[in-house]
Amino acid sequence: LDGFFYDALVRSLYQWAGPRSAPEVVLAVIDEATLTETQRPLAQWQPQLAVALDVLARGGARVVGLDVVLTEKAAIDQRGASLDLSLLAALARHRERMPVVLAQTSAVASVDGATQMLPLQGAYGEVVGVERIGSVLLPLDADGTVRRLPIANSAPFSLQIARLVTPAVLAPAPT
Repeated sequence: LDGFFYDALVRSLYQWAGPRSAPEVVLAVIDEATLTETQRPLAQWQPQLAVALDVLARGGARVVGLDVVLTEKAAIDQRGASLDLSLLAALARHRERMPVVLAQTSAVASVDGATQMLPLQGAYGEVVGVERIGSVLLPLDADGTVRRLPIANSAPFSLQIARLVTPAVLAPAPT
């Protein structure tokens, strides 16, 4: 019943507060069905992701959450250049006006069985900064609904996006 009452409380809060203008936040994702249908590995999508970021910037997006885990080494084009270069350039180009939050996931270490965050491939972390990388692993309640943010060694993806939208309210605690 905990989930039922929590959902009712949240719905009531939104009904009481009324409609609010939403900031121009865009979540960009590539789902498994698209990857399967195109038969193209994720390591070959960087040029298209760079173009998508340019289009979103022209369209007025303020913040973009790129829910694509960039842990694989990108493929090489016909000239021998990494496909990462186009996406890295787009991330740098839009860093100030349209910050992008990158997704991070974890893996279980084979030696000790511990779960650790996988590092992003190449220079992505340096280009966007650690405050713009967030974990996409979310705990599900028994009914399959996400109602809580995880406590992990990486901030949640959604929280990193929210911090860019309302920095004064959700700033990280000083260490």
